[in-house]
Amino acid sequence: MIKTITQMKIAAIPFGGFFLKQIQQLQSKIGASVVIQGSYNTGNIGDLAIGTTIQKEINKLNLSSHLNGFINDYWGRKPNFKKYDYHIIGGGGVIRDYPPGNLETRLEAIGTAKKGSFLLSVGFDGLCTDKGGSLIKKLDKCKFITVRDEKSRKNLQPFLKSKIELASCPTFLMNDIKKKPQIKDKNMIGLNLRDIYENSGNWGKYIYYPRKIDLKETRKNYLDYINKTLKKNLKDIANDYKIVFIPFSRKDVFFAKKYLIDVPIEILPLQPPKETLATINMMNRMICMRYHSIVFAILSEIPFFVISYHNKTKELLKEIKGVSFIDLLDLQEIDIDFTIKNNQVHDIKRKMKDSAKKNFVKLNSLLI
Repeated sequence: MIKTITQMKIAAIPFGGFFLKQIQQLQSKIGASVVIQGSYNTGNIGDLAIGTTIQKEINKLNLSSHLNGFINDYWGRKPNFKKYDYHIIGGGGVIRDYPPGNLETRLEAIGTAKKGSFLLSVGFDGLCTDKGGSLIKKLDKCKFITVRDEKSRKNLQPFLKSKIELASCPTFLMNDIKKKPQIKDKNMIGLNLRDIYENSGNWGKYIYYPRKIDLKETRKNYLDYINKTLKKNLKDIANDYKIVFIPFSRKDVFFAKKYLIDVPIEILPLQPPKETLATINMMNRMICMRYHSIVFAILSEIPFFVISYHNKTKELLKEIKGVSFIDLLDLQEIDIDFTIKNNQVHDIKRKMKDSAKKNFVKLNSLLI
C-alpha cells in the first residue's frame, strides 16, 4: 500500500536537546584531527546540515573530526583548538561583529591548531563596528578562504590580503535522495516561511541586517503580502495541490500556526536534515523562504518559487538564475509562478555541487 504524507512516520524533535545530542553523536572524541567550528546547535536545520555535511566530506579525506556547534562564549563549550591538527570554520553567516563578542569568539582560535585554519563557504554582509574591521584581519592567518557568493567576496576582500575564492554552501553535497516515492495523494507543494524579527535590545538592530533597513516596516510589508496575496495564491493552489508546510526551525512552525491558520495546509513538525530533505523530495513544487529550503529544493530537482528576505537568498538567486521570486526588501506583489523546469533545476544542482566540491579539493591539496 502506498503511504500518504500523513501516514509516513515523521517525528517531532525537541528544540535544544536533539541538536546537542546529534552533535555529541557526531563528535569523534578520540584521536580527532580536525575541529569543525560553526553555529550547528542553533535549532536551525540548515545550520546543522552545514556542519554534518562538512564532517561527511572531511571523513572522506580519511580524517577524524569533532563537530563543535558553539555560537559564542555563553552557548556551548569551546574545545581546546591546540590539540587538533586542523581547524575549520565552516559555512553560514558566522563571521560578523554582532552580537557583541561574537567576532572575537569566532576568531580567537585561528592559527592555534597545529597545522592550520581554514574558512569554508561563509556569507559576509559587512561589519557594524570599527573594532570589527581590525579584528577581522586575523582571517589572513587562514590557509585558504572561500565565501558562498560574490557579494560576500566583495564585502570581505577589502579587509584582507589573502585571496578569497568562491565555493557554494557545503550542503549542496548532502547525500542525494535516490528515488522519489509514489504518492497516492494529489500532487503536493511544499511551503517554507519564516518570521522577520523587528529591532530589539542594544544589538537587535544588527540581527540579520547590518545595514540601514527598517525591519519593522519590512515585517509589516511581509505580513501584508501574506494576508493580501500569498493566502489567496495558496487557496487557489489548494484546489489542485496538497500544501505541506515544511519547517527549518521550530519558530517556523509557530509562525505558520499563527499566520496561516485559515489556509488549507498540513503543518509538519521539525525534522532532522536528512528527513527534511526526504520530505521535500516528495514534493512536486516548493515555495521557499529560508536559504536552505532553496538548497533542498535544488537537491530534490523540483521547480520552486522564492520569497527572498535577505542578501543571502538574493545572491543565491543571482547565481542560479531563472527562478521567479518576490523580494521583501523591494516589495512588488506578484503571483506565485514556477517558471523554472525540472531539467533546469537538474543543471543548477550539478553546477552548485561542483562549486561546493572546490572547498574539499582545495583542502585535500593543502593537507600536510
